[in-house]
Amino acid sequence: MDSSEIVIPFFPISPYYLICPLISVISAFAVITLSILTGQHKEPLGKMVIIILALDTIFCVPVIAAGHPYEKSDILCEVLIFIVHFGWEASCIWSALFAYSLLNIIKNLTSTSIENKMRWYMLAGLVFPLFHTVGAIFTDYVQYDSHMKQCVHVAIPDKFDGSYFFLTSLPIIMCCFLSLVWYGMAAKHLKRIFSESKNSDMIILLLYPSIMILCWGPNVILNSSIIFGQSPDPTLIQLFQGICKLQGFFNAVVYGCSKKMLKETRKLRYCRCLGNEKDIELYRSFDNIETEENNPKVSLQKGGLTSSEERDASYRSFGY
Repeated sequence: MDSSEIVIPFFPISPYYLICPLISVISAFAVITLSILTGQHKEPLGKMVIIILALDTIFCVPVIAAGHPYEKSDILCEVLIFIVHFGWEASCIWSALFAYSLLNIIKNLTSTSIENKMRWYMLAGLVFPLFHTVGAIFTDYVQYDSHMKQCVHVAIPDKFDGSYFFLTSLPIIMCCFLSLVWYGMAAKHLKRIFSESKNSDMIILLLYPSIMILCWGPNVILNSSIIFGQSPDPTLIQLFQGICKLQGFFNAVVYGCSKKMLKETRKLRYCRCLGNEKDIELYRSFDNIETEENNPKVSLQKGGLTSSEERDASYRSFGY
């Protein structure tokens, strides 16, 4: 390769770059397992969380596998980039869909809007990035550098890098932009909701797009300089790439430490101590009765709201 070319390694060989995705994979796997054990994966929000955590894992596992100095090939690099690119792009799209779900729930005052739109979410969050990633195979987006023993992208100084823009920067920019737009549309309701509600699901819907923006936002700036032929500091590239790999960790922490998940975890632990199926069902029935007694207001899942008083009550008792 020409010494004047800008060489960007996709999988830098360094402990820092391996630790970040490893933390995300372990955290995501733990929360996915806990969600399935507690039955949260059956709820609309739980399904979305499991999907995004699975995508974070798909994104990070190849990074861990490729971040070692062994002989690779052009074909292996293309396969690894295909998996990684699909994982991160789909994860970013699903993060933006959390902002869209927040807007819909605020407007419709029902969590069923997530379930009703799940097919469209699958189309936008899985099918689209799959086809977009396939396009990367037919470009010079990734190459194998035998000297560095790494999969790299090569940019030409002072020349617009079209493949890097359309395959890397554009999806991130669109996801961040749409998240901010949907945030803006929901903003006039947020203050009222959070002043009258302590529902953790709303916080999750708010935080997931924010995590995506914080993790990938710096890369948008960095990628912009690369696209227009500038050569950023290699240390800065690795730093921002490492931050991206922590998205799965932050997503897992937000959902795993939510009030609902902590409550379900305590319930699971208590049920295991009981050990008897009848006792477990009895415990759950008492828990449901207690919840209804403590929350006599109208639930958002139980039909529409007509008066302003009922609407105010729904904000105070928001829950799935």
